[in-house]
Amino acid sequence: MSTSDTKTLPPLGVPLGEQLAKLPDGGPLFRVHVLSNQIEAMVLHDVLEDRGIPHVIESYRDTAYDGLFQATRGWGAVVVREEDADRAAALIKTALEELLESAEDEEEEEDEGEP
Repeated sequence: MSTSDTKTLPPLGVPLGEQLAKLPDGGPLFRVHVLSNQIEAMVLHDVLEDRGIPHVIESYRDTAYDGLFQATRGWGAVVVREEDADRAAALIKTALEELLESAEDEEEEEDEGEP
């Protein structure tokens, strides 16, 4: 797979304002989900991008404090325009439920394989 085929998050060094400027003009912005980690951010980014929902992954990482605030606030958030908020929240909920179900199925399979 070439580098151009991979889906990546914007670099964490890109200021949030620059990322938000890429969203279409419209209503207010909403944080529709607080992210637990970067893996969750990448999965949800792919889900929303595949469905054509403009969004920004906002990281709460602050290099000056070495991620101190991520422990209390979460890894980051998914930000969308108001008109996309309900649809984005529903897609995120479904994607997270499917991830959880998949993880539980894998755990059950591992447990069945043990003597």
